[in-house]
Amino acid sequence: MALHATITLVSRDRNLLNELDEPLQRSNIHAELLPDLPSMQSVQTLSPNQLLVVDLELTPSPTPQRLKQLAAASNHLLLIPPVFMHHPHSPLPARTSLLGQRCPRTLAEQIHTLIGFPSRIFARQAFETDLLVLPQDDQPFAAHCYDLSFGGIFVESFRHINPGKRVTLRFHKKPFTSEGCVAWQRISSHRATPRYGAGIQFLFPDRLQLIRLMNQTRPEPCSSTT
Repeated sequence: MALHATITLVSRDRNLLNELDEPLQRSNIHAELLPDLPSMQSVQTLSPNQLLVVDLELTPSPTPQRLKQLAAASNHLLLIPPVFMHHPHSPLPARTSLLGQRCPRTLAEQIHTLIGFPSRIFARQAFETDLLVLPQDDQPFAAHCYDLSFGGIFVESFRHINPGKRVTLRFHKKPFTSEGCVAWQRISSHRATPRYGAGIQFLFPDRLQLIRLMNQTRPEPCSSTT
């Protein structure tokens, strides 16, 4: 079953928010976006189990007393560092953490951790290619791969397939084929036309082929947003 969660994110950084939107949508995380802290009628409007994310680039920057109030009213307060930060923002209130760097990917990973999404054994890397999925006892269908790890892949398609289903994966114009098992599937609602997103675990892949394929990829770079 897909995990649904809601967070409140206070920021005016359009670039950061745009890059953060897709990974949150894929994970069925609804983010309530606010442009500034005054937009929040009061800290009491927050759910006691809600994650609150506040951008320290806001003008004016929240005072230590205001941060303490926000932390007390939410399950956890996550702070996004400003573009230029010359010294740590301290002391931090209880149940508060400061993101290590101003990066959408790092922010998405920290949000997943704080709301209880399981961590990955293998780090994934951005990797896009078309492939053919051949389920056991069913018709093959086309899909598109978006990321790859030594443990498996994330794909999207217009075809529903039940978790636990055994499949064969044939990559388009890539020297790699593997058996796999569907670990999970959910609707990718961030698309204009909804598709099914699925995590597929490799089963006994050819490690040499997989290593060659992984060597063609690079981890997604993190760059500061302005």
